[in-house]
Amino acid sequence: MICAVFILKCLRFNLKLKYYKINKLKNNPMIFFAPVAPANFFKLFLGLFIMLILPVSTFGSSHSPVSPLNTIEPVIQLVADVNLQDCTYTQSLSANQSITIVCDITNKLGNQGDIRYGVRLTKGEGDTQELIDTKVYTQALSLKTNQTIKHSIEYTPPGYLQGEYGLFGFLQTSDGLPLASNFLGKIILKATIPSYLEIKSNTCSLHIQGEPKTTTYAMQQGVDIDQNEVIEGTCVVEAHTTGDTTITPSFVTYQKSVFGEIVSDTKETQKQFSFKKNETKTVSFTLPKASVPQSYDAVFSLISSDGKVVSNEVPIHYVLRGPSATIRNVLLDKDYYTAGDTAHVSVFWTGSADSFFGARKPPTNTTAQNLVISIKDANNAPCSKETRFVIPANESERNAMADYSLPITNLCANPQVMTQIVDAIDAVLAQKTIGFTSDSVQGYVAPKEEIAFKQNFMLYGLFAVLLTIISVFGGIMFIKNRNKVI
Repeated sequence: MICAVFILKCLRFNLKLKYYKINKLKNNPMIFFAPVAPANFFKLFLGLFIMLILPVSTFGSSHSPVSPLNTIEPVIQLVADVNLQDCTYTQSLSANQSITIVCDITNKLGNQGDIRYGVRLTKGEGDTQELIDTKVYTQALSLKTNQTIKHSIEYTPPGYLQGEYGLFGFLQTSDGLPLASNFLGKIILKATIPSYLEIKSNTCSLHIQGEPKTTTYAMQQGVDIDQNEVIEGTCVVEAHTTGDTTITPSFVTYQKSVFGEIVSDTKETQKQFSFKKNETKTVSFTLPKASVPQSYDAVFSLISSDGKVVSNEVPIHYVLRGPSATIRNVLLDKDYYTAGDTAHVSVFWTGSADSFFGARKPPTNTTAQNLVISIKDANNAPCSKETRFVIPANESERNAMADYSLPITNLCANPQVMTQIVDAIDAVLAQKTIGFTSDSVQGYVAPKEEIAFKQNFMLYGLFAVLLTIISVFGGIMFIKNRNKVI
């Protein structure tokens, strides 16, 4: 599917679209875009009109800043154009039922780095559709303008799954900007692990201590909390076991999304639960919190007494209130530079994570003052001076992707771009480092690791040639000697 990301800019209110209708998977933060036929354009624009006029809370997320309706100044801006298309997959007949997925990944806007990819399995259709499994790969890709690559990945589904599932491939940046997605097809799985516990994600709910018990939040709603507030949660769990088992809720916290870095949290003490054979019961937990204001994904699972994960995983999205920022995307105009060039760096960022439509409390005013950009090469040598840019006072200008120019002082191959949003005392509110891969560059000196690899490769190659010559010579001498004996 071809999926460009446009940002409809309003003061503190962002909506993502590009002539697409928006489909959301239940309990799934990723937006899946599907093409809209020309006959449906009227419905699309009618829907857009409704979104701008009516305060529909279902569009709220930590990625969508909020604004009073009378200050809306809409601007449509393209901030990324990465496509995932022409996908095929092959399911192995081996016991692990591994799946090989091959797709074309295309970039049409600037030099795009930080392209992360993943796979999702879903079950059911429409309102009953449920996220079953998510696999995120650590490799980050970078593509030049108008470049297409064919990329292959291996995905092994959980061994306890049984039945028919929907298979999706998707692309996203580490800071949560959706780039593209593609429905690959339906797959049939046969369980190879007879014993596991199933967290029924569509039964889960969150509750904040001190609020009425009837006030609950969805796992992917992105509920905003203060540092001193506590989130409690419950999920129905069904045991598919042959005997009794004891489990404990466990969490791994990722900054912004499951594509982000793993961060430390408060490691809340969790209650143990015992299950008899094939028993179903409700499990409760206390959600651990990170320490820095930002949005987070806490991935919930159940572990056995020996520390092994014995269940599926369910992501829980929440927002820790306070001053913050997120650098969504960074583009370069070239994949390498020479001395005297001017690098054009395009940066798209958003303000505090708690500024979204449907938040519990008023948004935190941004304290961002400066954008700091530096560029280094693959040897970590500076390609330009670190440059500071004053962030515009006008909010609509602040929230738009902007172009920044940096004079290049040295040859710069495989450029590494670091961007930071800092406040008045230079406290870092957000930072992002993206690496870009250059083509062959005249005058480029490779990093020591790359040189060492090439030198070792040459030595090994020379050794192999010598060994082959010796083997051949030895074989000839052996045949001659044998003939003499005869």
